[in-house]
Amino acid sequence: MKIKLFKKIKPAYYWVSGIFICTAILFSSISSRKSGIIQNVKVVVKPLSEGVFLVTEKDILNTIESKYGSSVDGLGIREIDVQKIEIIAEKNPFVKDAEVYIDARNRLCINIQQNNPILRIFDKFGNTFYIDKDLKYFPSSRHGSPRLLIANGNIEPFDSATVASGKHIINKLVTITKEIQDNQFALSNTEQLYVDQDHDIILVPKIGSQKFILGDESRIEEKLEYVRIYYKNIASTEGWKKHSYVNLKFDGQIVCN
Repeated sequence: MKIKLFKKIKPAYYWVSGIFICTAILFSSISSRKSGIIQNVKVVVKPLSEGVFLVTEKDILNTIESKYGSSVDGLGIREIDVQKIEIIAEKNPFVKDAEVYIDARNRLCINIQQNNPILRIFDKFGNTFYIDKDLKYFPSSRHGSPRLLIANGNIEPFDSATVASGKHIINKLVTITKEIQDNQFALSNTEQLYVDQDHDIILVPKIGSQKFILGDESRIEEKLEYVRIYYKNIASTEGWKKHSYVNLKFDGQIVCN
């Protein structure tokens, strides 16, 4: 009976010993890694469409080093706070999201997703900036400029409180821009949006001399369809230069003059 009991205990002993040894090796490995130093800093910025960079790897490194207090390359791993670095990187106006981690080779890896603007605005004082689909403001970049729809004219400077309240002309411009992006015909044929002195929004096409008075963002899907109908049924028969303005403000009507 004693021999049989020993045989039952022996495998269990090996299992417990194995688990203990593996745990010790794991903790030793973690401790050894934490006592290491950062061997390199690897920054990867994902480009926007057409390969445009609003922010560069060097910009990100400079932002982190200026805010972190020193170069992180060569620092001890224990000194690195990846969450702090993510927060610092995301304070850059062109950064939408930052993912920071230390890989198995002790490299500090920083992956950057850029803010993606949908509209470039020139306000009435000539200041220019970008707006994304969530109404986030960020300045123009010295590195590159994506090919975007442009809005200009009688546009007040950006004011976050007014935009947040939904009362800025920018709110209307962004709503129209998003609808244009979802309409292949409008996207292919729209050059810019212009705000006149009466705060009417005017669509300026890439072809033809006529301008389309949208007024505001109401019924915008219908108004863009009227632009297509104008080209198909009116401009094609009466010519591209006959009308200076096509008023689409009125429900169910295309008023040409």
